[in-house]
Amino acid sequence: MYTKNFVKIILLAIFAALFSNFASGIFSSSVHDTGFFIVYLAMSGVILQSFFLMMSIANEALSEVFAF
Repeated sequence: MYTKNFVKIILLAIFAALFSNFASGIFSSSVHDTGFFIVYLAMSGVILQSFFLMMSIANEALSEVFAF
């Protein structure tokens, strides 16, 4: 579960680096900037998904502690 999100982040970072190098040489800067923001948005979504997963785990742990 945790490794899936980590792999998504790593793959997005590799894709962003490859796209950035490819787009900066061939396409205009607007394509480069648009690609950057799309990858940034996707990476933010994966990181938020991980945050909400950790928040639910912490919530369950705290409810177990308080139930004791």
